[in-house]
Amino acid sequence: MEAIEKTLTEKEDKSAWHPDILDWQGVPEFEAGSLDEGLLAMREDVL
Repeated sequence: MEAIEKTLTEKEDKSAWHPDILDWQGVPEFEAGSLDEGLLAMREDVL
């Protein structure tokens, strides 16, 4: 969220964005930690 705010503040013309987008506060019931449960382990050989 901080990166979006910084971009909008420093680089973007706010008048080009709809107010609903500028006022978006995220999704409170969204838990990012739950997304990684189904992921495979990272392969070391591709690094």
